[in-house]
Amino acid sequence: MPFSELDTAAVARSLSQVADRQDDIADAYFECLEEVEVPPADESAGVRVRREQGFALRLIRDGRTWLA
Repeated sequence: MPFSELDTAAVARSLSQVADRQDDIADAYFECLEEVEVPPADESAGVRVRREQGFALRLIRDGRTWLA
């Protein structure tokens, strides 16, 4: 699913459940890399496709940090 179709309200609700104390801070990190390589017609046939996606969540509470 492309990030443009991500339900941002659902992400916000999830973060609010993680940061359940008054001074908590929660961050969400999203990463996506798509790469397609097709050589010119005069070269040997070949295709390179690379797709990576990532998600991380950070919680800061009482001067401590957790990352998942």
